[in-house]
Amino acid sequence: MVLFSVTKKATTPFDGQKPGTSGLRKKVTVFQQPHYLQNFVQSTFNALPADKVKGATIVVSGDGRYFSKDAVQIITKMAAANGVRRVWVGQNSLMSTPAVSAVIRERVGADDFGIKYNMENGGPAPESVTDKIFSNTTTITEYLIAEDLPDVDISVVGVTTFSGPEGPFDVDVFDSTIDYIKLMKTIFDFESIKKLLASPKFTFCYDALHGVAGTYATRIFVEELGAAESSLLNCVPKEDFGGGHPDPNLTYAKELVDRMGLGKSSNAEPPEFGAAADGDADRNMILGKRFFVTPSDSVAIIAANAVQSIPYFSSGLKGVARSMPTSAALDVVAKNLNLKFFEVPTGWKFFGNLMDAGMCSICGEESFGTGSDHIREKDGIWAVLAWLSILAFKNKDNLGGDKLVTVEDIVRQHWGTYGRHYYTRYDYENVDAGAAKELMANLVSMQSSLSDVNKLIKEIRSDVSDVVAADEFEYKDPVDGSVSKHQGVRYLFGDGSRLVFRLSGTGSVGATIRVYIEQYEKDSSKTGRDSQDALAPLVRPQSQADYTIRSQLTQLRDLRDRHEIWLYSDRNPTSTRISWRTGGVTLEIGRSDRMDEPRVAPVPCLALKHGADSDKPVLFSISDATAIDNNGGVDIPGLTNGNAWVTPQGWIRVRSASDASTFLQNPQDPDGKIPLPHLPRELPSTCSCRLSGKPNGSESCIVLLVETEEDVTVLWYCRFGGGGGEGEGWVRHEYDVGTQWDIRPGKEGQREKVPIWSIAACRGKFYFNATPESVGVLEFTPTPTAPVFGSIAIADPLPGGYGVLGAALGFLVEAEDDLYMVRLLLDRDFETVYDLIVYKMDFSEQQWHEVDDIGGRAFLLAPAYFGASRAADECGLEKDSVYVPYAHNKCFEVCKVEEKGDIDVVNLIEAPDAKIGMWIMPTD
Repeated sequence: MVLFSVTKKATTPFDGQKPGTSGLRKKVTVFQQPHYLQNFVQSTFNALPADKVKGATIVVSGDGRYFSKDAVQIITKMAAANGVRRVWVGQNSLMSTPAVSAVIRERVGADDFGIKYNMENGGPAPESVTDKIFSNTTTITEYLIAEDLPDVDISVVGVTTFSGPEGPFDVDVFDSTIDYIKLMKTIFDFESIKKLLASPKFTFCYDALHGVAGTYATRIFVEELGAAESSLLNCVPKEDFGGGHPDPNLTYAKELVDRMGLGKSSNAEPPEFGAAADGDADRNMILGKRFFVTPSDSVAIIAANAVQSIPYFSSGLKGVARSMPTSAALDVVAKNLNLKFFEVPTGWKFFGNLMDAGMCSICGEESFGTGSDHIREKDGIWAVLAWLSILAFKNKDNLGGDKLVTVEDIVRQHWGTYGRHYYTRYDYENVDAGAAKELMANLVSMQSSLSDVNKLIKEIRSDVSDVVAADEFEYKDPVDGSVSKHQGVRYLFGDGSRLVFRLSGTGSVGATIRVYIEQYEKDSSKTGRDSQDALAPLVRPQSQADYTIRSQLTQLRDLRDRHEIWLYSDRNPTSTRISWRTGGVTLEIGRSDRMDEPRVAPVPCLALKHGADSDKPVLFSISDATAIDNNGGVDIPGLTNGNAWVTPQGWIRVRSASDASTFLQNPQDPDGKIPLPHLPRELPSTCSCRLSGKPNGSESCIVLLVETEEDVTVLWYCRFGGGGGEGEGWVRHEYDVGTQWDIRPGKEGQREKVPIWSIAACRGKFYFNATPESVGVLEFTPTPTAPVFGSIAIADPLPGGYGVLGAALGFLVEAEDDLYMVRLLLDRDFETVYDLIVYKMDFSEQQWHEVDDIGGRAFLLAPAYFGASRAADECGLEKDSVYVPYAHNKCFEVCKVEEKGDIDVVNLIEAPDAKIGMWIMPTD
């Protein structure tokens, strides 16, 4: 037996080790720092009672992403040093989140932790535990580790026993699919599903997106249920998820979407059933042949069919639950089946409390999470098996018939029985904070007299159902008595429709009002309508007199349904008006008789153009990714001109096509122009444009244009005096900042001039071409103005170079007189971003320092290495986040700086084919 000793290692705290509901999420290079992972693991051990550590059994595994295997070895050695008796490790360190929960519940109620800590019930740790862990990370001075404990071969199933100061220590490597499959067999009738999959009329497709679900999919769907191996897509777990993003939605599961007949290039006959999972297999997407099942409908349909289709529920359901933002489709099922029903705030812990108390069997949320009380986590494969069970039951006497009951049949039958919930959500961003708060207060005040509310509604539309209940949503947990208040203002209608208002971001400048609109249709002859028809445009301004003094018009369209809502806000609202018209709502905050307000699009927004010199762009709201009404006359001044460049300060540099006049344009004010010297000729619209300072300030300002065409090393500049004025004329300058090896096909081995690519203005200078080793500097002399080039050698070059694959994009961003570098690490396709790192320049040390926050701001990146910064609260954006548009993919990505590789994709469903995406922002 191998003996090991315990070593105390001195350490110091790291900033930002605060775990969320999903644990501590950082990029790989952060966890690879000396002591970083160890600090967090020791802080977790220290947060637990001694009897939860000494002599305990823990589970340590991951979803297979890069560094997981290394982390398992480190955590195992620390567990040994802290007196843990046994560590269970999934073979090859692979375990899905649902399987971890299942193992914890099955194997003597042990605790599992790693980067995420779960409790004895298999569910996420409560805030009381995560808060204590975080507190420990801020004061830690040492950690315990068995450095001489040899690495365990986690690829081979078996038990390895060691001996330490406190006795024996076992590492049990086991096949994690065995316990999970055993659990699934206690829930579902595998034989009936197997018969369904064996039917030549039933075809099946499952996409694991190269996440850990692939391991379970092969064992369950192929080996246990007899599906053909060809029915599995991307089911080999990979450290980099095969270069993709493991998110089960219509964007990232492209191969599945195409195969199911929902993609533009879909030609072959689609399978009858398709599903996808995320990286750790706890979320799911369900598809039928050319048919998408919404998460809200999915959980309702499972609940409605569970008792007859799934043996585990044959004795009945204890209750059902959904998160408050999720549609009320589940409510109707609960009412019809006389089930206990719970509407909870967002967060799986609320479901877990209900399940532990025996009050809930099935639950779900709008973000593709579905589950039951068999574990205390979402479970993506469980949801797939539930759907297959329903299909098997519906077809048990029909497998030899002419036509099987399909996914679409089941959904439409469900609508025919329970009605359909047409549902959408809108975010109104950058609303005056005072007006928004008063609106919410008025909405609450109006609830004191529903008769007045209904009278107001009937004046507008007499055929709308009455409001029968209204409240400000508050949840008292029936298990532990905890209360969650101020979750939103709700108006509930007699026909089952719902109107919910939620307020967020109440800063001094702007706020966001979220409106959830749900139209319930129980007439079975109307449940098959397109959402576009059910939620058609219903409310428009009654006249131009309705336009407000603030000229802050927000028009949003639903991602799929072209439903339109208009929000009018004024700094001093005098009335609140709500109209509900079979699915529509109009908010009017105050009124004005002003008719001369320009119809300017709200900013910030995203502008998409087909080409650099194309005409009018299509504008999208950033907060909800919906199109802004271009056809209605809403526009960005100056942007329709082909020779226009957006600057990080928000100003648009325009060269008029008609008279060559050149000026800086305020995007929110058609008359807000600062004249510049006439630019002698038209330049490519792909140029980068930067301003050395505020163009309307007291100091003079340099306007810099950098041509970015291939093999061109030319920049243009002009200086104009404080407060405006045309100043010095434009100067064309051919620069030379060195040479580099040319790697283009046919030119290998040749030298080429280094072009300026990424550039930002900070403290009156321009910084460009930042690398881990250096950053260029461009200054301009006083009169006569002339460029002077230099560079800063980074004192301690950044570790990690250009990422695991050697490819990265480096963007420079100025924020409040500080210079940042955002490095997007690219996957094998040299396009997909798999990780993000943000650094801040310390000019005194000439050193980049990695940061986990950007001061509550949002960075907006774009092609041609554009980088801008805005206060997130003031613009209705996510704090400490980076936004990147992909015009050709009709989407943009949002990445939390602290969470690094956790990237959210926001799809622009109504987007046209486009090549260029530009952020339009208020001037700073």
